[in-house]
Amino acid sequence: MTILDKQEKQPREVFDYDIAFAAPDLPATDSVASAVVTVTPSVAGDLTLTIGVIDVSVRNRVKVWIGAGTDGRNYKVTVRTMTTGGRTFEDEFVMKLKEL
Repeated sequence: MTILDKQEKQPREVFDYDIAFAAPDLPATDSVASAVVTVTPSVAGDLTLTIGVIDVSVRNRVKVWIGAGTDGRNYKVTVRTMTTGGRTFEDEFVMKLKEL
């Protein structure tokens, strides 16, 4: 498990976040197959997450779109990525919501 980054955004902003996989963690013979994204805390109607296209043409990358959220709240976003070779990666980042 890796904490990739700490990000800030305003509640009405929507943007994408990319996670790229490469050697030595991901050998040339393996590739990203799927990904699951979760957010903590999970509150209905709060932070919205969407997994974008898994892009293998630009070397295995998972794109997560993030929008909405509640001002003053911190969210932990977890991205669990599975590969065709049976590997599972779990990466996390913290998203802080702050209205300016």
